[in-house]
Amino acid sequence: MKVLFISEYFYPHVRGGGEINLHIVARTLAKQGVNVHVATSYFNTAPRYEVVEGIKIHRILESGKSPEKLVSNIKRRNFPRSVEEKIPELQSQYQFDAIHFVGSSIIAAESLQSLKVPLVATIESYPSLCPKGDRMYNGETPCTTVCSWKKFISCQSLSPDIGKMKNSWYIKNNPVALRKIYDRYLESRDSLQVCHIISISKYVKSILQIHNIRSKVIPNSFEHMEILPEDPQGKMKILYLGSLTNFKGPMVLLEAVKDLENIRCDFYGDGALKEDMAKYISTHGIDGGIHNSIPHKDIPRVYANADIVVFPSKWPEPFGRISIEAQYFKKPIIGSDVGGINETILPEAGMLVQPGNAKELQSALLDMVKNINKYKEYAKRNNIFERYSAVKNARVLIDEYKRIINSHFVEKQKEKKHENN
Repeated sequence: MKVLFISEYFYPHVRGGGEINLHIVARTLAKQGVNVHVATSYFNTAPRYEVVEGIKIHRILESGKSPEKLVSNIKRRNFPRSVEEKIPELQSQYQFDAIHFVGSSIIAAESLQSLKVPLVATIESYPSLCPKGDRMYNGETPCTTVCSWKKFISCQSLSPDIGKMKNSWYIKNNPVALRKIYDRYLESRDSLQVCHIISISKYVKSILQIHNIRSKVIPNSFEHMEILPEDPQGKMKILYLGSLTNFKGPMVLLEAVKDLENIRCDFYGDGALKEDMAKYISTHGIDGGIHNSIPHKDIPRVYANADIVVFPSKWPEPFGRISIEAQYFKKPIIGSDVGGINETILPEAGMLVQPGNAKELQSALLDMVKNINKYKEYAKRNNIFERYSAVKNARVLIDEYKRIINSHFVEKQKEKKHENN
């Protein structure tokens, strides 16, 4: 079986959980005997073609490096066109049995129907389900409707973010830019109709159902990682991992810890709020630090130095890799009760709080700090790995590929028979 994944970003240019998951899935499939190829964007930090862990990586697509920056987002508009131009050439050369879109690459699916190959898409974010990409109505509460142009214009005008950027005045009041953003969403939404859909959580499946799209749930995958010894010295250490953007909630965490004593709060990530957060830390005398995003290989070290993990997202996370990681490393976690997060935190592994509610988060932190030994003992009892094993998920995905490819073959045979008659 020969499968091509298409992803805007891929190793070593990782932008988030989607790229981490794809890397795990691709190398696990390769170990299972699948001939795995990945087509992704080229940046001058890696070769155009290489084989890594059995994955044939083709860096032949065009995009911008960072979704958080305006100039880069303008460059990202080249990505769908480059998919439409380059993938037919790749298909002609390798004759893939299935083409699997990940993330924003689904926008090109409709134009690739002519290749007459089964198309699969994993929905692990919201570009095909929300023009703003966050499914936050007015930037405040999870959206539960199918968007329209009128709803989008009203909603974005009240939203602080658009995608991973701040919704600055030059976007908010620019009808040309807004129309392009909305049209891109329509293209992605239409592409859902031509793909076999995989959703990464029950929550994502429910959103797809609102759009009358059926899907199969295959959650994100997890691999065993080294668990390093803890460092129990000093203050109680709180860990945040994720982009420094409004919808991820880092400012909610800062507001929650500003009056707490004997704690240290470390943030790992990049984003538009970095300067505002640094100013807030300085103004309120918080013992905290902001660090750059870390390579996936350094994750065990960061978790080893943490006592409590906080996942304070305000938006409906499609999944919740941070909560999986925290439980794997036996760390108590406090997460927002929104999106797919509540599916990933096992009973007694942590606590759920109302998204965006700094007072409730502070109360949860106080309780967890006071009873830290109890929560750590709970965390040690949980075995999260079996639920998200990469090997188990790979086998489910292989079975799904076989079903899809077989169904495609049967349909082609029917078409041939009809033509001959």
